Formats: sequence, structure tokens, C-alpha cells
Amino acid sequence: MGLTFGIHSRIENRVNDISLRVNAGNIYINRNQIGAVVGSQPFGGEGLSGTGPKAGGPNSLHGYSQNLLCSEISNHKIIFSNELTVVQELLIPTLKLSSELLIKMKIALPNIEEEFFEFLYQQVLKYSDEITLPGPTGESNQLSYKPKGTVLCLGPEPDVLLKQTLLSLFLGNSVITQISSKDFDILIELGLKKENIHRLNDSPSTSLLESGSYNAVFYFGNSTSLQELILRSRRELIPIVSSIYEPWELIKEKVITEDTTASGGNANLLAL
Repeated sequence: MGLTFGIHSRIENRVNDISLRVNAGNIYINRNQIGAVVGSQPFGGEGLSGTGPKAGGPNSLHGYSQNLLCSEISNHKIIFSNELTVVQELLIPTLKLSSELLIKMKIALPNIEEEFFEFLYQQVLKYSDEITLPGPTGESNQLSYKPKGTVLCLGPEPDVLLKQTLLSLFLGNSVITQISSKDFDILIELGLKKENIHRLNDSPSTSLLESGSYNAVFYFGNSTSLQELILRSRRELIPIVSSIYEPWELIKEKVITEDTTASGGNANLLAL
């Protein structure tokens, strides 16, 4: 995981394959890797090179603000267990949130208010789009989104846990969650796979928090001890998301900038 990555090639399939597999925030094709322009090449990496929205991008203000609809934070404190937690390899969800599925979810999960489902649908639409950013003639700038990875959902309340789990899953993340067995069965009946979800039967263990099994944490309680444990045991920057209205914390942004003039027939342009 890193900040930038450069590719020099006129073979389109190779460029596309490498771009998909590279875990870097900014990818430059057939051009140099410096000189990011605000509004055209939002800048920021992955892992130790950054976790939040890219500087100079359409979502950059999220990192400096808080949604007015922020979730209520409780005084709940996590009591960690000493048991060894082993998480099986989880798969990225492939189930898409269609309008038909949304109707089924509203019926199957009556305790969740309708406003949340509308919010969920809008966020999935937003982060499913690829955005074409402005640039000079001969330059292509594309901003796309991909899931953070695996989200650890810790609630603390049952309905909050379910919302955290749903938002994480439909933004493309697998989850480790404390939802009830009943809610787990409902999600499987709706079309999600058991390999998308690791359900915790008890309190999260210190071994789980110290592992590399997750990439973000959803928790609306007192997170002091949680932060301390993560900082001691993980080298990466792991966001602790304290509001359902901050879904940008659950995705990664990737910008691909290409010198399209150098992708044609003049190989000398590759040296510019």
C-alpha cells in the first residue's frame, strides 16, 4: 500500500490489469508522478500513506467537518475478552443493492427506520460511480471508489449494529460483527453469503483487535481503550468511525491520471 504508482506502457490491457491490482492512491500512466493539481488529481494514498478523503478532491471537506446528523455517542465501554479469536478468510460481497432488494430489507428488518434505508441506497449509488475530473487536452483523470476491506462492527446497541453491518456490506466490505444470530440468518436469506460475515458470539477479544483481520472499526461508544489497543498493535492507520453518516471512512479513493497523447503512436512522448 502506498501513495503513488507509475506505469509506462502502450498496452491497454496491461495498464488496466496493473491499475486494478495496485494498492496506491494515485496512479500515473505514461507521465511523471509529481505535480498533482487540485480538482484534477486529488492526492492521497493508502495504508500508512493516508486513510481519509483525498486532498483537493470532491470529498476533501469530509476530513475537516462532521455531518449535522451525526450519530449519538454513548458512554458504553468495551470489555475485551481474553479468548483467542480466529477469523476465517472473508469474501467481498457481490450482492448489489437494487430497489427490489431494498423493499425486501424493509419488510425483513422492521425495527430499522425507513430513513436509514433511503440513506443507504443513496450512499451506495454515490460510491458506485466513477467520476471524470477536469484536466487539459490530452489528459484523463478518473476518480473511483473501492471498499476499505473488512469492517469491525461493535455497535453497541442491536439496531446500531445492524445499521453498521448493512452499510459496511453494501459499500463492498466484508464484516466482523456482533449482530444477533437472528439478524445474521435474515441477511443470509436476503442473499448475502456466510463468507461475507464473521459473527462474534461474545465480546471482542484483545487477540482480534491486535490482529490484522480488519481495516476499519464502527463503534458509537467510549473508544479510548479501543484506540489505545489499536495504536499499540497496528502499524496502519485504522479509522474508528463514530457515526453512520460518515460512510466515506469505509471506502478508498483511487485516481488514475493518464497522458492520453503518449498512449498513441509517438513513443518519444513517454519520456516527457
